[in-house]
Amino acid sequence: MGKRTLKAIPWNNHVVDFSKDLKTGKKGQELIVKVGKNLLKELDGRKNDLELVRTKEKVELKTESYKLDATKKFSRKTKTTPNIFIERWSDEKRCHIGGPFQALAKGSKFYMHIFANKKVVVFKTEELVNYLNQVDFTRKYAKKKSSLFNKAGKRDWVTVGYYIPMEDLAHLAVVTTLSTYNLQRAFKNIKRRVEKV
Repeated sequence: MGKRTLKAIPWNNHVVDFSKDLKTGKKGQELIVKVGKNLLKELDGRKNDLELVRTKEKVELKTESYKLDATKKFSRKTKTTPNIFIERWSDEKRCHIGGPFQALAKGSKFYMHIFANKKVVVFKTEELVNYLNQVDFTRKYAKKKSSLFNKAGKRDWVTVGYYIPMEDLAHLAVVTTLSTYNLQRAFKNIKRRVEKV
């Protein structure tokens, strides 16, 4: 098998640019760590992205290039979405799990998204995965696939995820705007809420 290349490719009328996605993710992680100063510590990203400084609990972070607004329809023009993209398979062909499923397997206690309008959504990873498995989300929501090609031009890696309306996940999440205070409260509230379940 040849070396994988990061290549922009069309899929379902989208252009997926993996290099751009990696840069976007890195910027989001740097922003969260900067704002979350004494709360979060940046990790290498191979196993986990972030760690809560006091408790050493792990956090998986996803950075979105769209603005989250649950009251609006999806729009490429305004780069607004009412949805959260949940990756199911990081490699469908080889059955490598992705998104919160992978985060749970790697020990991330929290699963977090940051959007372009600095909205932050925090989930308890295990609770999110259990819910997704119960509702059979693969039949209910819009599917998106993206591919990575090897040097020979053959599709080598297929990632699969789903667009899930925020309103369907709101009961599992703490949603806030990005600030040091709000991040601290978000983690405190999600822990408190989860402990009551």
